[in-house]
Amino acid sequence: PPSVLPWHPGSAETLPQFLRRHVGELDAEGLKVLEWGPSARACPERSLEANRQIAQMLKELRGSLATTAALGRRWLANSFTNFVGLEDVRPLPRWPDARPVLIAASGPSLAEALPLITRHRTQLRLWALPSAAPALRAAGLTPDLVVLTDPGYFAVYHLHGAVPGGTPLVMPVSAGTGAW
Repeated sequence: PPSVLPWHPGSAETLPQFLRRHVGELDAEGLKVLEWGPSARACPERSLEANRQIAQMLKELRGSLATTAALGRRWLANSFTNFVGLEDVRPLPRWPDARPVLIAASGPSLAEALPLITRHRTQLRLWALPSAAPALRAAGLTPDLVVLTDPGYFAVYHLHGAVPGGTPLVMPVSAGTGAW
């Protein structure tokens, strides 16, 4: 790759797209942004927006790296435990229609949305995070699919008793153990 990667406001991709394509988590540490003063003075709004986008991307990359550092051992342990314990692995379900997907997550807005979800349940695919499963069950709703990504105990805890057997569950092997 070239030592200088060109991007300008007229490029086909946005600055965040360009940065995500060329800057990885391990590249963010020690990264310095050099701005040409005359250009920044000529286009101060664009300069401020570009700096804001760069700062946001670096914040996200550093946060992702911090998460990996904090949870890396758990992910590895879960991966081993889940790999050894999983017996019933199937391909993703193929649904015959193209209904829109609603992803339910826990939080105050879920309680407010339950009547609307119930009213339109037949018109959508309901996917749920484990934390939403108890509220959905209390409302008489069964998700078409549960998405488990959290490596911790509580994500799996929410599943037990709240998701009927036979409900498809998708998860990386690094997710919480015991869902199987």
